[in-house]
Amino acid sequence: MKGEKLKVSHLYLTFSISKRYNNLTKDLSQWTTKQEEIHSLIESLQDKGLGYRKISQYLNSKKIETKRNTTWTNSKVHSYLKKYKERIKRQNYRN
Repeated sequence: MKGEKLKVSHLYLTFSISKRYNNLTKDLSQWTTKQEEIHSLIESLQDKGLGYRKISQYLNSKKIETKRNTTWTNSKVHSYLKKYKERIKRQNYRN
């Protein structure tokens, strides 16, 4: 064993590459005018000093539903604002 030389005739290295796509970047115009109005309302309420919980209570009291026709929660208000900022960032990046 000692001193033996191994002869390698063929050595192959294999690997795979995958690429993922973010479906949100395909159509940047998916927000409706109603969603834009809701966003403006949420921002105005936030400017008045209301927190996410109070904003969700206000939207529910006015019978304003989410895009999926559910009631608002504080986490949904936060996500709504976050997604809007991400959308604007993507639009600015593409332009």
